[in-house]
Amino acid sequence: MNIDKNNLITYRKNIFSENGEDGIIEKIFSEIKPKSNLCCEFGAWDGIWASNCRNLVVNHNWEAIMIEGDKDKFKNLINTYSNHDHVNCFNYFVDTKKNSLSNILTEEWKEYLDLLSIDIDGLDYEIFQNLDFFPQVICIEVNTGHSPESDTIIPREIAKNNVGQPLQYFVNIAEAKGYQLICFTGNAFFIKKDLLGSANIKAISAKDAYLQHLETISNHVKEHLFFVNKGKVNPFYKFDNPYLTKKRLGLSSLQIIKNLFSINSNKIKVKTILYIKRVRNKLKSSIN
Repeated sequence: MNIDKNNLITYRKNIFSENGEDGIIEKIFSEIKPKSNLCCEFGAWDGIWASNCRNLVVNHNWEAIMIEGDKDKFKNLINTYSNHDHVNCFNYFVDTKKNSLSNILTEEWKEYLDLLSIDIDGLDYEIFQNLDFFPQVICIEVNTGHSPESDTIIPREIAKNNVGQPLQYFVNIAEAKGYQLICFTGNAFFIKKDLLGSANIKAISAKDAYLQHLETISNHVKEHLFFVNKGKVNPFYKFDNPYLTKKRLGLSSLQIIKNLFSINSNKIKVKTILYIKRVRNKLKSSIN
């Protein structure tokens, strides 16, 4: 498909983000007026790696709420923002019960939140479903392994292992809450419907957004997605996505063979290391 130069995907740019989200977020908020320059991100990791909010904090002077559940990562998060009075850091694993966003955030934060970035590797959709306040823009991780046309509901026990749900599943949640899909980068961007009329931003279907994403990624990423689809790499789930076949991705057999060799070599290395450790432990036990 030919991508119109005005589509959000064409504004992708990485400063701290992973797949161009920084540039897309800058474009969105050049088109719509932020309420208060306030963003929230979880899991935030160290506040730097693949962050969708750090650029707003350090280059646009936004206030931020950073939430990270892992204690070691949280220590790094605290260190990252130790000199930033306008960044509030919290050590929680966000869920839909005691540690829900509604319980963590103050009423003022919830009312004036401009951007919410959600990335918890699997159950992101549950957080989205249970969201009871309405940021202007929501950025949420969606596994690209799923076909954008899939209406399959993945069982929770599988979804939680970084498998998640298909993009259309998220679109359905969004529409019920008054949001529209506007871009997809591996993260789905949703904007409140009432903001579309006053902004030079257009809603897009799950399929079109997904295909735009595939057109803009590198061959290296396409090769990785091919093996994701086959269940050969993390999350080791067979997606059987017709858009991630060798032909649809435009990959050569040689590219696939090289990567398959690399994957198998890494597996052999891991097995060898584990075997050596077991032998070493047995020897230590026999000596003792």
